[in-house]
Amino acid sequence: MKYFISVLLCFIGFCSLGLAQNNQRIYQSHTWKNQILQVKSNDGLLSIRPFSDKIIEVSFEKNGFTNPDSSHAVVMQPQNAGAEMTENRTTIMLNTSGIRLQMSKEDCSIRFSYKYNSLTSAAQAGFFDEDSLQGFSFQLGTKEKLYGTGERALPLSRRGYRLELYNRPHYGYEAHSELMNYNIPMVMSSKKYLIYFDNAPKGFIDLGKTDPNTLRFETTGGKMTYYLVAGDDFYQILDAYTDLTGKQPLPPRWVLGNFASRYGYRTEAQAREILAKFPEEDFPVDAIILDHYWYGKGEIKKSVAMGDLDWYAPSWPDGEGMVRDFLKKGVKTVLISQPFVLSNSKNFEYLSENKLLALDDSGKTSIIPDFYFGAAGLIDIFKPKAQDWLWQQYKRLALQGVAGSWGDLGEPEMHPTGMRHIAGKAEDVHNIYGHYWAKTIFEGYKNDFPALRPFILMRGGFAGSQRFGLIPWSGDVSRSWGGLQAQPALALNMGLAGLAYMHSDLGGFAGDKPNEELYGRWLQYGVFQPVYRPHMQDAVPAEPVFYEDSIQQIVRKSIKLRYELLPYHYTMAFQNHTEGKPLMRPLFFEDTSHEEVLEIGDTYLWGDAFLVAPILEAGQKEREIYLPKNATWYDYWSKKRYEGGQWMTIPTQAENIPVFAKAGAFIPKVAATQNTEEYSSAKMSIEFYLSPNIYEAYSVVYEDDGKTRQAFEKGLYELWKLAYQKNKYFQKITIQKDANTYENAPQYREITLQIFGANLAPKKVMVNQKRIPKSGYRYNATTGELEIKTTWNSQNTLEIVW
Repeated sequence: MKYFISVLLCFIGFCSLGLAQNNQRIYQSHTWKNQILQVKSNDGLLSIRPFSDKIIEVSFEKNGFTNPDSSHAVVMQPQNAGAEMTENRTTIMLNTSGIRLQMSKEDCSIRFSYKYNSLTSAAQAGFFDEDSLQGFSFQLGTKEKLYGTGERALPLSRRGYRLELYNRPHYGYEAHSELMNYNIPMVMSSKKYLIYFDNAPKGFIDLGKTDPNTLRFETTGGKMTYYLVAGDDFYQILDAYTDLTGKQPLPPRWVLGNFASRYGYRTEAQAREILAKFPEEDFPVDAIILDHYWYGKGEIKKSVAMGDLDWYAPSWPDGEGMVRDFLKKGVKTVLISQPFVLSNSKNFEYLSENKLLALDDSGKTSIIPDFYFGAAGLIDIFKPKAQDWLWQQYKRLALQGVAGSWGDLGEPEMHPTGMRHIAGKAEDVHNIYGHYWAKTIFEGYKNDFPALRPFILMRGGFAGSQRFGLIPWSGDVSRSWGGLQAQPALALNMGLAGLAYMHSDLGGFAGDKPNEELYGRWLQYGVFQPVYRPHMQDAVPAEPVFYEDSIQQIVRKSIKLRYELLPYHYTMAFQNHTEGKPLMRPLFFEDTSHEEVLEIGDTYLWGDAFLVAPILEAGQKEREIYLPKNATWYDYWSKKRYEGGQWMTIPTQAENIPVFAKAGAFIPKVAATQNTEEYSSAKMSIEFYLSPNIYEAYSVVYEDDGKTRQAFEKGLYELWKLAYQKNKYFQKITIQKDANTYENAPQYREITLQIFGANLAPKKVMVNQKRIPKSGYRYNATTGELEIKTTWNSQNTLEIVW
C-alpha cells in the first residue's frame, strides 16, 4: 500500500509540473524491440534503453530533429539487462533487476525507482522546449541533497543554486565561486541516484533555485539525452557511472610523490640550483614542473615564443641535457603548454596556412588581438591534422625524456563567439576543448609509447575526461584561508563526477604575501589529497626549502608521511581504476543517518581507512568533527579510540591536522625515500586497528612496477588479500597474494604488523602455525600496541595468530 501511495503522489506531481512546461504532450503509441522502448507522442519520439540493471538511457527527439549518434563522454555499450516491458490500460512498465521505470499513457510522465525505492519523476517525459532553452526537468524530494556539477567553490550540497555550464577560469578565487574550469552536466542525489546529461554546449543546471522542487537541465542546443544511474550505495553508483564514461587509468607511481613547481623557474641554472636543495634539506621530490619560461621570456606582452613548443636557448642552453640529468636523479620533468599560438611564433604561418587554427566566419584564421602575450590563434583541437601536428611536438619532447604534459588555459580561456572549429561553433564545443586536448596526448602515448603511463595535467575538461588519464587541478586559487576553505568540497564534488584526482596548488597560487601558518596547514592537507604539488606565483616561494626551520620541520614530516603511505595511496589509485572509487569521499558514503551529515564538506574520507579534518582557519585552536556511526575511530596521532556517531571537539596541534583511522582498516606503509625510483615493498609495515565489535575485516594491497601501462590488465601485478578474523579463542590475520606477479617483485618481504587497540598481552603468537619467541614480537601495555615482525615468502600464505 505504501508503494502504491508513493506512485500515486508522483503522478499527481506530474500533472502540476507538466502543465507548467508543456501542456500539449500526448501519448500516441509505443514499441518494444531489441531492449529499446520507443514512445511516440504528438510532438516527438521518446527512446528508453536500459544499459544495465543500474543505468538507463532516455532520449527525446522533437519532430523534425534527430539526436547525434555519438557521445563525447559515453563509451559503454548497452549490456543485456534482461529488461521486461509490461503494460496495462494506463501505464507502461519497464523493469530490470535494479532500475524500474513507469510511464503514463496519458502524457508520457515517467517515474524512476531502484528495487522499489522511489528515486525521481519527470512530468510529460521531462523534456521541455521554451524560448531559447530546451532540456529536461525532474521532481525533487523535500529533503533531497544534490551534488556534482563539476568544479565550484560552493558548499558540498549544491541544491538551491542555478549554475552555468561554461568552462571559465576564476583568477584568485576564495571561498565562493559559481563558475570555474570544469563544468560537468551531472548531478548526484542523496537518494542514491545520478543523472548525467549527455550534452556539451553552453547551458545551465538549476538545482532548485527557480522552483525549489524541480531539478532542471537547460541547454542552448545539442543532444537531448540523459542517463540515470542508481545502485544500492554510492560506490555502486560511481562504479556504474565510470563504466559508462570510462575508468581512470592507473597513473605512474611518481605522480603520488612530491612536485617542485612554481610560476616559474626562469632559467636552467635556477631549476638545477633549486632542485639540488631538496636532497640537501632532506625533502623527497619526484618531479619538477616548468612554467612558460621554458619556451620564452614569459612576461606578459613580452613573450615571443608561445606556440614554438621548444627550449628558449638563451635561458635553457641545454634543456634536453638537464632533463636527462634530472632523470638520473630520479626526478621527472613536466612542461607547460597552451593551445594558443602567437602570431609571431615560428609555427604560426604553417598552422595558419594549413588551416590548423580555428577560423572566423570568412574561413580565415581567427585572431584574438587582445590575448595576454600578443595577437594569437587557437589550435583547432578537433581537426585530425591539428591533433597530429600537436602530438608530434609532444612526441619530440617525450623522446628527450620529458615525462609529462601540463595543459594550461584549456577552457579555452579566450574563445570568441565568432570562432569556428571543424566540429562546430565556439559556444557548442567550448566545454569539450580540454577533453579532446587530453585525448590527443593520451592516444599519442598509446600509439607511440605503448608501454608508458602518461601524466596529463589539465585546467579544463569534461565528463569522461578521466579515461584519458587527465589530472585536474583547481586553477589559480587565492593564497588565502578562503582559498583553502574552498578545496575539500570542490574536490569531493569533482570525485563524484569521476575526476578523482582534483587537487589544488598547495599553498595557494594568487597573491604576493607570505603566510607561513597557511602554507603549513595547506601542505599538511596536501598529504591527504590526490596530487602533492605546491605551486605559487614566484613572489612567494612554493618550495619548502626556502622557509624557516620551524615550517620546514612541519612540511618535511608531511611530505615524508606522503611517501610512507605510498602503498596505501597506490592501492587507492588501483581501486579508482578498477571500481571508480573516488580518492576523497564524502562522509555520507559511510553514514546517511543524519541530514546534517549529507552537507559536511570540510571533513572527508581518504580511501577506506582515513577520516581527515583539515585546519581551515587562521589560529584555529579547536576543530569540531563528526565521526560516522557504525564504526570505531582512532586518533591517528595519539591512538586514542572513539566510537562513531558523534560530534566531538578536539584541540589542534601545529604538527598535524586531525586525522582518524577506522577500526578494521589495514594501512600499508614503507620507509620514506628520496623519490619513488627508490621505492620498494621488500620491507613493509601494516597497521591494523582493533575494535571489540569487529570480528572480521578485509582489505587489499596492490603492487606493480609503477610504470607499465595496463599492468593490471596484462597480469603484471600482485594483489594481496588481507583478512582479520576473531573468535573467543584467538585472533588471526592472513596475507595471501594471487598467482600474478611483476618483474623484479620481491619474493621475500620483511613484514612488520602493528596492531593497535590490543588491550591484553598475547599469551602466545603463532606465525604459520609455529610459535615464535617473545623476542619476535613486542607488546606495549600502555598504548595497547602489539608489533609482530616476520619474513613472508609471498608465494605462500602468511598467517599470524595471537
